[in-house]
Amino acid sequence: MQFRELEDRVAGFLGVHALHLANRETLSYRGGEWFPMMSVVKLPVAMKILMLIEARMLELNRLVRVEPEEYSLGHAPLNKKYPSGFVCTVRQLLEWSILDSDNTAHDALFRLCGGPTNIQPYMDQLRAAVRINRTEREAISDFDKQGLRAFEDGRDCATPAGLVRLLEAVEGRELISAANIDFLIRLLTETPTGALRLKRMLPPQARLYHKTGTGGDKDGFNLCTNDAGVFRLESGAAVAVAVMIKHSRRDLAAREAAIAQAGYAVYRHWNQA
Repeated sequence: MQFRELEDRVAGFLGVHALHLANRETLSYRGGEWFPMMSVVKLPVAMKILMLIEARMLELNRLVRVEPEEYSLGHAPLNKKYPSGFVCTVRQLLEWSILDSDNTAHDALFRLCGGPTNIQPYMDQLRAAVRINRTEREAISDFDKQGLRAFEDGRDCATPAGLVRLLEAVEGRELISAANIDFLIRLLTETPTGALRLKRMLPPQARLYHKTGTGGDKDGFNLCTNDAGVFRLESGAAVAVAVMIKHSRRDLAAREAAIAQAGYAVYRHWNQA
């Protein structure tokens, strides 16, 4: 199936980029274009936290206090669970952010990183086309007020190729110790989110680890629906892939089906080679 056909089905824009990490071959469709990330941003922020831990500027067991006025918007189960605020460890924030995709946990990690001025240089160091500018609370608030225009300037966006570069860094244990990366990969593997996206059509032996992101709906358009991860081919070789959809006029089921089909097309391409 051609990616253009999948793009027509979602009545929006589809971006796909995949890299065979052994032979360096790529597949790409709009791989260099910018798409809103939403919760996919939790991956690079978690990577930055682990870098701070490597530098002994932060500890996984450090206690963090999160006040109700710091709570995020959107998907944030912690808000209801702890209406008066809570104290937890950095490790717990990482688990809630990646496993549960909790926006309040992510925003707390975002603040611990020192905000975009401390996070963006890390993306530049990795040569990843990823822009990190706002907390989830700020990005969702802006979208609620402005709709798609809140992301027209490229803030909090990435190219599919940029996300693949991040995944390549994870798989290659770049800049972060194997122990800390293995902790992150465990969380990305065990997350229950996105069961109907990349994971849907890949066999269990592909051993996918991934991070999803989903934007809101406004004026008949969905902001974005994404999934980015690493899976194994039958040969054991790893493939990093990002599938991103923006400005779709179709429902969630159609968007998720397109992501699943795009991921499977990548899987079949190299398994048949």
